Amino acid sequence: KVQFLSIGNYTAKALRTIGIESIVPDSKTSDGIINFLNKNVNPDSRILLLRSNMGNKSIDNFLRSRNLRYFELRLYDIYEDKFGIEAIVPMIQCSNLIGVIITSSFEATVFLGMLKREKIELRENIVIFVIGSPTYDTFRKLGYKGKIIIGYSDFDALIVRIKKMLHSGEWI
Repeated sequence: KVQFLSIGNYTAKALRTIGIESIVPDSKTSDGIINFLNKNVNPDSRILLLRSNMGNKSIDNFLRSRNLRYFELRLYDIYEDKFGIEAIVPMIQCSNLIGVIITSSFEATVFLGMLKREKIELRENIVIFVIGSPTYDTFRKLGYKGKIIIGYSDFDALIVRIKKMLHSGEWI
């Protein structure tokens, strides 16, 4: 039996649009996938990991530690776009910027690296909106001390939280 496991609702939704149903773990993180696999995968299973070149190794390490058969296929490359960064700098320095949405740990690393290289400090009232706890953890590990709002690995939930903040008067 073939089963698909998605790290989050958006991946599951994309698969559904092409007729594939998938399971989403309770915790929409690599650890959530590991917990699901730990409870639901038998030793005879064969697993295919589809990911980017920046995928972390925690799932691989788990699969190896359990001697499970798997194949990892890197479907796409993620890289830092120098032209995009040049365009971002003036936007970040704009006085009416209220927040930045970051949807992956890699984006967090690139964003903070760019701020450091360009010697830009974010104003205190700028909020970082992150897609989930792994991205939040990356910001904190890299030393970011500003305000961060987490979307709990659900982009729609993140947008709802942003809208609530916009209408709360908190930034006025």
